Amino acid sequence: MAWFKRTRTAARKMTDFDGIKRQQFFLYRLVKTLFKIDKEQDPCEFEDLAARGITDKKLRDNLATFTFLYRFFGVIGIIVLLYTISLFYKGYQLGAIVGAAASLMFLAHAFKYHFWAFQIRSKKLGCTVGEWFNSLLGNKGAKL
Repeated sequence: MAWFKRTRTAARKMTDFDGIKRQQFFLYRLVKTLFKIDKEQDPCEFEDLAARGITDKKLRDNLATFTFLYRFFGVIGIIVLLYTISLFYKGYQLGAIVGAAASLMFLAHAFKYHFWAFQIRSKKLGCTVGEWFNSLLGNKGAKL
């Protein structure tokens, strides 16, 4: 049995098991703190916006701005995506990778502005992504 104990100790030192364990624990704590949801002390409801100095005109202007921006970024993202597909078929894989990254960036901005416009349109601040996704699919009562 002493031979297995020595082998286990030697293998542990050779692979730096303790260092890997500390590194993974650090990554676990980092990810856990990144995705932690804090409870708000002062939640902002849609009816409280007037008390905070946000008028209906400002809301309409922001809704128009967000609508323009999600349409703009959506169209640009789709155009870049089509160009990326054409680059891929022509054999320019490195260019297609850059195009795919740019397309994802534009589409992410489009989804962000659409989500903000959805919150103003539905008059509910703090909507979840599930509620937004269900409204896109037309499922008003379904839960995601």
